[in-house]
Amino acid sequence: MRISIRKLGVLGLIGAVLLVFGMLRPGAPSQTSEAAFLSPGGIQALPSFFPALPFLTDQVVPAMIPASPPGNQALITVVAEPVAVVFPDTGAIFNSNCDVMAAGVWDGLSSVCFKVRASFPTTGATAARFDASGSDRLLCDETALCDVDAIMFDGWMSVLLNGGGKDEMLEVTATDESGNTRTVNVITVQTMIAVPPIVEPGTTPLVGFPPGFSIIGYRCSDVGKSVLMLGGIWIPTTLGDMSDIINGTTIGAVGPFYGCGQDTPGNPSDNLVQLQTDVGQMTIQPLLIFPSLALPGYDCPIGKSVSVADGLTMAMSFPVPPGPPFSMQNCDMDAAPNGTVGYLAMRTADVGQATITGQQGSMAGTTIQTYVNFIGEPAAGIVPSIVLYAADMSALPALVSPLQQVDVTAVVLNPSLNPLAGKTVSCTLDPVSGLFALLADRDTTGQDGMAHFALIPTGFPGSETTLSCKLEGYPNIPPATHTFTISLTPSLETVDLVEGCNPLAATWADGTPIAVVAGAVAPAEALDAIWNFAAASSTWQGYAPGVPADVNNLVSVNRLDAIFVCVNAAATIARPVI
Repeated sequence: MRISIRKLGVLGLIGAVLLVFGMLRPGAPSQTSEAAFLSPGGIQALPSFFPALPFLTDQVVPAMIPASPPGNQALITVVAEPVAVVFPDTGAIFNSNCDVMAAGVWDGLSSVCFKVRASFPTTGATAARFDASGSDRLLCDETALCDVDAIMFDGWMSVLLNGGGKDEMLEVTATDESGNTRTVNVITVQTMIAVPPIVEPGTTPLVGFPPGFSIIGYRCSDVGKSVLMLGGIWIPTTLGDMSDIINGTTIGAVGPFYGCGQDTPGNPSDNLVQLQTDVGQMTIQPLLIFPSLALPGYDCPIGKSVSVADGLTMAMSFPVPPGPPFSMQNCDMDAAPNGTVGYLAMRTADVGQATITGQQGSMAGTTIQTYVNFIGEPAAGIVPSIVLYAADMSALPALVSPLQQVDVTAVVLNPSLNPLAGKTVSCTLDPVSGLFALLADRDTTGQDGMAHFALIPTGFPGSETTLSCKLEGYPNIPPATHTFTISLTPSLETVDLVEGCNPLAATWADGTPIAVVAGAVAPAEALDAIWNFAAASSTWQGYAPGVPADVNNLVSVNRLDAIFVCVNAAATIARPVI
């Protein structure tokens, strides 16, 4: 089949950007056929947060639709390999079960047989039906009305699938004239569902996802027809619009989208669905491999409780050019205002049975629950990280002065760099020599994801220790470490002195010669004397510049001695910082 020049032009515009999908997509087994259906991206189901992209990648995230009207339609599209000329149909014979009885002699798209079955729960039978046939099978030719693509002989075939299987994962297959088959998944939601990949008996991980996920679908009970949004941005209101944006095809009218709470425009909270879990967390982050396409200022929530808007997740700059072909707001997994909201529940260290609650807006009567069992180790990529900073969030110093308290902040973040509250951080010193004090050795992160500690160097210059802070409950996360050394040249602070005698706490190390202290006064000629009260003898000891050594009985000072520095004019003294 021949791919239209117009379609290739649109794909060329987005190809460079969408190549990221193919590079970052999780690994999946190769398809069994690569001849009739282009690999990757040979079959696609919309609406989906992460659909197949022709020429680039297979579909990773299933389409998600309501199980019953309104809005309960998915668009299934298959793509042929591009060839230079249009070949005639060779008359391949399919039986009533959509099996190829007599294969054609070429590998094209003219006749395709579609099937749908339930893969979860694993009954096989489903009430979902193809629109054109009214059954779970559809034999369609590219020139027939069952192909809603408006262009004939272009190498694309799109058919409509109606929901009906209540709370199911559907498996849709398309088989061409040569017997080559491709498969894509569609989730139908009637109430609230948790579907593979989940770790429960009788379920298997969905291809393309790592373990530890559960796809949560919530069906809104209050829906209304979505509307066109103006202001230079064209928001798709039909599956055809969405297909045109992604594939550059021209699809016939296939009905409007219906969004949660769209019939109550005066109450925007009805457009939201609140999702909560008591085990693990709600997130869409593992799918956000496309941050450059997110609309400015838009961010997807993550945590035990999140609010997700239904749809309006894709926008196309109009006209094109200028501007990128489309941009995405990456939250609602079904990528459409269609009466359902999809999100991920993801296990963390707190494995066990998760009770997941969904509620539309403020409507208490819409509260629904579902359950997921998370077992085993936390999934890679979702566990937090721990980083050490100074109190002002700058880098920790390598050299510190004796008794110079260092405020240490341990920051606990999730993979999207959002802070995690309520996490216990414990810290230790190596070696434990008494040359450094740690206060305290354990703290719990607040809402800002921060735990706080104080390190006080109490040893001699040149002493060294390594601070190690770990996140309790996460044995597989390496601790954050930092090494401190007491400087041989401590940092100094300048203290102003007024004319007369100034009380001052000595911060020099024990036994520091008085000449060092006197030399810290500037200007030097302003210094008259330094006095210190010797408690042991109950006498004052003094030092004055120019006085004979046998007269000066103050020969040294110790740390935290209370001394008096007497000057004949305004001056300063530089002392070590503690």
